[in-house]
Amino acid sequence: MQIESQSNTPKAAPRFAQSHFVARTEIVSLIEGQAFTTTMAIASGCKVDHASVIKLVRTYQTDLEEFGLVGFEIQPRPLGQHGGSDTEYALLNEQQSTLIMTYMRNSPVVREFKKTLVKEFWSLVRGKSAALPSYAETLRLYADQIEKTAVLQIANNQQAKKIESLEHLFMAGETPSQFVKRLNGVNAQKINATLLELGWIYNAESEPDRSPKYRTTSKARSQLLLTERPRKIDGEGFDKPLIRYDLQMLEKGARKLHDLYLELRLTMKQTWDQQFFYAKFSEEAAQ
Repeated sequence: MQIESQSNTPKAAPRFAQSHFVARTEIVSLIEGQAFTTTMAIASGCKVDHASVIKLVRTYQTDLEEFGLVGFEIQPRPLGQHGGSDTEYALLNEQQSTLIMTYMRNSPVVREFKKTLVKEFWSLVRGKSAALPSYAETLRLYADQIEKTAVLQIANNQQAKKIESLEHLFMAGETPSQFVKRLNGVNAQKINATLLELGWIYNAESEPDRSPKYRTTSKARSQLLLTERPRKIDGEGFDKPLIRYDLQMLEKGARKLHDLYLELRLTMKQTWDQQFFYAKFSEEAAQ
């Protein structure tokens, strides 16, 4: 794996060649989380012979290793090249490379390369810091994930309870009023006002002084929310039987009202105890 450069930059250490944790600039590599340059990159940047740089490292190796072990690697001579030998070079971290350059002659070229090297180290390490969260950030992210998991678990439990309750809640043929009477706390006398607001029913009585005659809207019928059941009324005083329509819940509509109940979008009694539960269907409750 190469530390790419326009001018004879060396390959990265062979022992890191297969690493999945390598990031690079032209003269610095981030290997297994640590930034390195090489004596070959320093020699090339300072326009000096590499042998003098590696000799300097050997001479001051004790000083350099106050900042970590110095790694020496071998770069094989190019394939097909005759003569010469393999090249030994050293891997230096940021502190080591800064120190070794203080031992070099401070020419304009060396000074310029020092600035370049500092910028390259800073650029790569800063990019690493941006990419990898801090310990505190990691803890926060972990806590957020735990919270999201807990919220999801609660939602799943609520959904399971909702499905279980609806299996026992819906009873074919009930009117909306009968249905919501079994939802704890709902004001059943106000349910028609809610259905009017939802557009499920309308008042077919044209005379404002008469009691309303609620009918199911085409919207509610087409969406399988609500239907109606005709009922014939006859007796003394009627010239002919009267037809009345009783609103009748459908299962999909019951599910929707149950959702509105859990979302507190149905009118509740002032005496409601803040508890959500339902009463199972019984013939007495249906009366």
